[in-house]
Amino acid sequence: MIKIFMLTAIFAFFLSTNVFSQKPKWIYQPPTSPNNTFYYSVGFGEAHSESEAKINAMAYAYWKAAQARGLDVELNDLKKEIAEKGIWLFGNNTSINIPINSSCTYSEQTGGIWKAWVLCQIARPGYFNPKFKQYKKCNLGQINNSGALARSLVIPGWGQKYKGRNGAAIWIFTSEIAALTVAGWSYSKAHKLKNDIKNAGTTDAYDLTLKYNKWKDVNNISLAVAAIIHGINLTTALTMRDNSGTSYSIFPSIDTQGNSYANLIIKF
Repeated sequence: MIKIFMLTAIFAFFLSTNVFSQKPKWIYQPPTSPNNTFYYSVGFGEAHSESEAKINAMAYAYWKAAQARGLDVELNDLKKEIAEKGIWLFGNNTSINIPINSSCTYSEQTGGIWKAWVLCQIARPGYFNPKFKQYKKCNLGQINNSGALARSLVIPGWGQKYKGRNGAAIWIFTSEIAALTVAGWSYSKAHKLKNDIKNAGTTDAYDLTLKYNKWKDVNNISLAVAAIIHGINLTTALTMRDNSGTSYSIFPSIDTQGNSYANLIIKF
């Protein structure tokens, strides 16, 4: 039994590490805007720290938006402004209003260098109050059924937690632990009674056998329940839809009158 568990854990580990290396789909294929007030763009940055890499990615996304408008902007100046102030002032002391919303971020470390990508919703020219929409597919292509199954093979409910199904994760984990606890307890009771039967007289042996059969039945039932729960655990890890969500944040920008937009972060 221990060997089977170890082999399963090793298999799940290699499967899950392969899944962990996957990048979200939006990095390669940005989504299509649902309206004409904004468009999607992906910024990329790298640095020796994750936070700096994200700043560089955001600066690059904003730099691309400025370039698309024909604005002469230095990328390094943008990085400095974002790192120091979180706002964007550029172009011969002229304030430019380009509302921009960071919908998704992804980062990874390779060889001591952090790489970061940011999916932005960028206002189209002429739209100062774009109709930004919540984007819930940040993990599409990264969070998937294989990753959920790998986790649930190791720890019941982990795959459901991975997909953002916290209620199901708690129910599966606690139910599996409870069933296995009862199975272990009833097995120890039955094992003790089995030894007592060997040392008992004829009359006592009969009563002890009845008790032994009772605890043996409890053990079999609890093991069956644990197996059913584990089956549900693996099945739902594969079939449940991803509900991990994302963060929706509007970054501050400066309009042509020098008024700063408020920094707004809403968690979903």
